[in-house]
Amino acid sequence: MSCDACMRRFLRTFTGVSTVKFPTLRSVRYTNRDFRKQYTVPTLGRGDGIQRASGDAAHYERKEFAGTARSRPPKGSEERNNWLESRGVTPLHKRNTEPVSREDVVIRKNLKYLKDPLKLADFVREKLRANEFNEAQVIVRAASKDVQCTMKKRAQQPDSHTYTIIFRGCAAHPNPTQALAKAISIYHSMFAQNSPVKPNTIHMNAMLKMCAKAQDIDALFGIAAQMPEIGLRAPNNLSYTTIFNALRLHTINDRRSDLTPAQKELNRQKVILDSRRMWGGITKSWYKGEMWIDEELVCAMGRILLMGSERDWDDIFSLLEQTMHIPRQFPKYGATAPPSIKAPTQAKKDTSGDATLCLSSNAGESTLVKEGHSLLPADEFSPSNLPKLRSNTSTAYAKPGQNTISLAIDALLKLRLKGPADQYWDLFVNKHEIKPDAENFHAYLRILRIARASTQAVEILQKMSLDDMGPKTFRIAMSTCERDKNNLSAFANAGKILDLMERALEVPDINALISYLHLAVSAAAQAEKSMPQGQLDLTKYAQGRQILRALQRVNPFVLNLRSYATYGDPRKLGSRLPTADIEFVDSFQRLIRRIIGAIDLLMNKGLVQQSMHKGLDAERRKLTAFVTRFNHVNGQPGASPKDAQNRLIGNAQPLDLSFKAE
Repeated sequence: MSCDACMRRFLRTFTGVSTVKFPTLRSVRYTNRDFRKQYTVPTLGRGDGIQRASGDAAHYERKEFAGTARSRPPKGSEERNNWLESRGVTPLHKRNTEPVSREDVVIRKNLKYLKDPLKLADFVREKLRANEFNEAQVIVRAASKDVQCTMKKRAQQPDSHTYTIIFRGCAAHPNPTQALAKAISIYHSMFAQNSPVKPNTIHMNAMLKMCAKAQDIDALFGIAAQMPEIGLRAPNNLSYTTIFNALRLHTINDRRSDLTPAQKELNRQKVILDSRRMWGGITKSWYKGEMWIDEELVCAMGRILLMGSERDWDDIFSLLEQTMHIPRQFPKYGATAPPSIKAPTQAKKDTSGDATLCLSSNAGESTLVKEGHSLLPADEFSPSNLPKLRSNTSTAYAKPGQNTISLAIDALLKLRLKGPADQYWDLFVNKHEIKPDAENFHAYLRILRIARASTQAVEILQKMSLDDMGPKTFRIAMSTCERDKNNLSAFANAGKILDLMERALEVPDINALISYLHLAVSAAAQAEKSMPQGQLDLTKYAQGRQILRALQRVNPFVLNLRSYATYGDPRKLGSRLPTADIEFVDSFQRLIRRIIGAIDLLMNKGLVQQSMHKGLDAERRKLTAFVTRFNHVNGQPGASPKDAQNRLIGNAQPLDLSFKAE
């Protein structure tokens, strides 16, 4: 019995089971010993015998391995993986094996001993007392991660603040129309008898804001109809401000609709009349002390009146007197009105036959009334009904601000009243010490432009901050000087504006420069009024010196603009191609052509001496060549931007204009 296999088979007849508990391990041990002997003994016969002797063990090993391979799930089966993923089961070979952070280990250890909710609550309180808010938050989230609803799992009922967050979130939705239906259903559910939370003014204001954003006027008035005069849901200043702004925006959108002009006018008048009636109720509550009025509400009502007629524009100043205690600076409409600003070339408009459709006080009725008259009584904005609330009335009135200045100046611009505009501007800026913003300055400059007050426009610009100045500022100011060309100081005022533009703007405004050149050509020179008759040559030379002076002032700006048009913005090198900004290049070419026209005028009209013609002609050729070259480069098909830049600046002489007056 020297064979091990034979011995096992012999013993199995007595025991009935294998004497080797782990045949695989036995076979591996003999196989390893067999391998060692193969390397030490040169004869292969014994090794072959040992391998044959262990064949039975190898059979068991192969069988066991095959059974293990069959029991393992196939890794490449897409159907099985999809089935597991659909049920939230991640296979072992796909589970995340990233290292766990130390904080997660600490949290898991804490949660292991915080199974009791009472112990968890005590632990969170200790963290909060130690000002460890983040740790407490992480512990609470980790302990309740298997529960779906955050409020239900903590047995918390929604309070009024919860509904406020929901409504404000719906108002911020990208599609407010879609979110409005859900928000309205939630809002109406709060009126149920079994609702633990009843709606208040904050909820109502959030719903009004959502209706205004969705432009659903019917839903807005449906919510507004439920507002009580007093109580938990009584409207405040923010409620009426939202309603007024929604009505104004709805009226503006009506102008883009397919309605007839008569229907649009009817809707506009209806909005104004409804707002006037609503304002009557607002003032009653204000007089009783049930609500307070702020600047935002007053200006919202004023913007509604700004859409109306001349009578409505005039009522804006009665509104300011009523709510802000700002006295009127001119008589009311219908009294002895101050003369408005009218250009000499404007024809007087005949308004005797003008009429508009306006809603009467009865619903469904329309009455034909003349423009500028109202069906309502004229005491909606009368300050005579305001009682003496307290000795210090400054706390009872709204405080004016920049929005009030903008409203008043816009109304005066429509009424074309320059004198009252100066008085209101002085009242707001000096007495009430309101710092105007850029839009306030621009609105006031527009009134000065209509009044041709170039000197006053320069004074306003000198009071402005450089940060508030922009291209629009200098366009309005320069056009004011251009309209005031009959004033002998207009050209000097334009020069001061040019100095301010050089300090305020890194890139000068081309339209302002074109207006400056046009003013130099069309404005009267200083010597024209002082020279006697018969000395026309001296007068012509004075006009020529004025044009030459303008060309000298424009020359530095032209050089900067030429560099900007060629190389782009130096702060953004490589991000702008030389021919990218087509509008800027076209404006720059218009400026060059205007300079060429001024040079032609100097030579053709004989506004300069004959000795200067040669130098002017040389400068004219430079400008003409520059414009021609630029047009040729831009219009050449297939030319790359690099080739265009090289041809534009590589083969060109420096554009340096040197105009000298003699």
